[in-house]
Amino acid sequence: HKKIENKSILEIGSAMGSAYGFLQKSGLVDLSKFTGVEVSKVGIEYCKKKYPRGNWLNEDFTMLKNIQVFDYSFERNAIHHMPNPLKAYEKVFKSTRIAFSTCFRSCLMGKTISNLELSNFKTLTGIYYSSIINLFDLTELALKNGFRNIKITFGGAHEIISNDPKSDHYISPQINQKQIFLSRCKLFMIKTESKKPIISFISRPDVLIKNLSAIILIINKLNKIKEKFYS
Repeated sequence: HKKIENKSILEIGSAMGSAYGFLQKSGLVDLSKFTGVEVSKVGIEYCKKKYPRGNWLNEDFTMLKNIQVFDYSFERNAIHHMPNPLKAYEKVFKSTRIAFSTCFRSCLMGKTISNLELSNFKTLTGIYYSSIINLFDLTELALKNGFRNIKITFGGAHEIISNDPKSDHYISPQINQKQIFLSRCKLFMIKTESKKPIISFISRPDVLIKNLSAIILIINKLNKIKEKFYS
């Protein structure tokens, strides 16, 4: 593997710096232009001590203004804890020059859900969004913002989340978790000059077998999206 040199990198939701630590150990990425954004002061203080060469920002990403453009950006299960996640994604898309990757809690039917009363996490410090992002809404948003090569990894059905309002992770009984195909997804996307988008889809064999109806739905919807953007 050729080392990625002299490229700016943004991580949204850098937490305790585990991604930075992993990239540092790998030796495959030049981290001299790495920026981590994290809302937790504890996380940022830890990163500053353990990884002093990184640029660590203790900020709420949704409130950041005049964000610079980065070559690469990524997030891991951070944006789905933000209000209006699609707006947050669009902000990243506009701030990314080459490629972006994300993993999130997804649905395949129905609108993106970002509502504390319908879905939330609770910890000792408060109640937080547990947004459920429509895979196809996000795919179309990426295409509209210049990403032309998109790889989707379907991680399968999400475990059933409690309907008890007192539980740490709650989903309202108004939401039929099986009907919306509550699931996990990863997207990796690259901006290219091509007018025609390439959308590829992969899943582990065991996930394919267990989630056949979801897989058929994804393939059909992606074909429709391709037709829409090819024409």
